[in-house]
Amino acid sequence: MKEPLNMKRLASYIAGMALLAAGLTLTAMTGLGTSPLTAVAFVIAQWTGAKFADMVLVMFSVFVLGEIALEKQKTARNILLLLLQIPLSVAFTRFMGLIQRAFDLSGASLFLRVLLLLLAIVLTGVGAAMTLRAKLIPNPGDGIVKALATFTNKPLGRVKNIFDIANVAAAALLSFACLGRLAGVGAGSVLAMLGVGRVIALFNRLFPVRRKDESKL
Repeated sequence: MKEPLNMKRLASYIAGMALLAAGLTLTAMTGLGTSPLTAVAFVIAQWTGAKFADMVLVMFSVFVLGEIALEKQKTARNILLLLLQIPLSVAFTRFMGLIQRAFDLSGASLFLRVLLLLLAIVLTGVGAAMTLRAKLIPNPGDGIVKALATFTNKPLGRVKNIFDIANVAAAALLSFACLGRLAGVGAGSVLAMLGVGRVIALFNRLFPVRRKDESKL
């Protein structure tokens, strides 16, 4: 009984990560504003000419280092578990790169971009909900928020909101300073900031974890 359940968790985790990567990439590709999580990485990529996925990997690695710095019990086991997020980030961002190369939205109409943005928000929310439910290795974006909430002893939801706002503000300031214009921040960023949490809540309401299954996860 235990092995099939583990496989179910793993499959849900992998599928969730794939949906999350697709959602974050598609949000940026619409040109309507990136997700708050990747806004700074997008601006740096535009400024340096580097690939967006590569900058997300750098940003995620910085998040992991931040988690290690904030970790109160720096045991070898805890540090190792945090470092496992880096190889996860490598696979995650390589998949982002594949999606970016597979689609070209340069000639897409505004109507199509808006539809794709809404789809991206749904994919991001569902992917985040599935990975959180699997309770395996978190993506560094979730990991750093949890670490900050634990370190400051503040509610997770409040820290997440502050973290997203700070990312958007930093991306806006960085884009003006480095590019002389606003890049990576737009209506899509606001919609993603507001919509992803609602999608997660709706997903959990529509697909609740049964108590007998939850105790085995």
